[in-house]
Amino acid sequence: MNKTQIDRDIDNRKLTITRRFNAPRSRVWQAYTDPAMLDLWWAPKPWKTESHAMDFRVGGSWRYSMNGPEGERHYARMDFLEIEPESKYVALDVFADDAGNTDPNMPKQTFTTSFIDEDETTTVVVAVDYESVEDLQKVIEMGMEQGITMAQDQLEAMLAG
Repeated sequence: MNKTQIDRDIDNRKLTITRRFNAPRSRVWQAYTDPAMLDLWWAPKPWKTESHAMDFRVGGSWRYSMNGPEGERHYARMDFLEIEPESKYVALDVFADDAGNTDPNMPKQTFTTSFIDEDETTTVVVAVDYESVEDLQKVIEMGMEQGITMAQDQLEAMLAG
């Protein structure tokens, strides 16, 4: 099984997450951009993702919640800033309320997600930038690294199945 690699660059307020998947780029791209597929892997178990609205275009957004096993719901919104089909997208990911309004007390994350062909596999590189060192440290303390690793393990299993 491939492993998620996470590099911390605290001084530059950045996490870089790299993972190779045993699937063609078009299929991995779909898993990252189709809400029905995202709902199957984006949240680490036992949590589940629920997409509420998806408009995958520059200027569009994805509104979703991560739902816990005891009825917890944490809402978020991802605003798409740049899209190069099957190659890269840039998006601002924010914690939000159930209507999609940004929670000003929580960190904002800018994801630059790149998809790279390597023979029969696809490498996904996600550079996540934060506004402050404190914001980066807060998401690390919240378990972002463990959560993304678990989610990408689920994605790999989904792509294999």
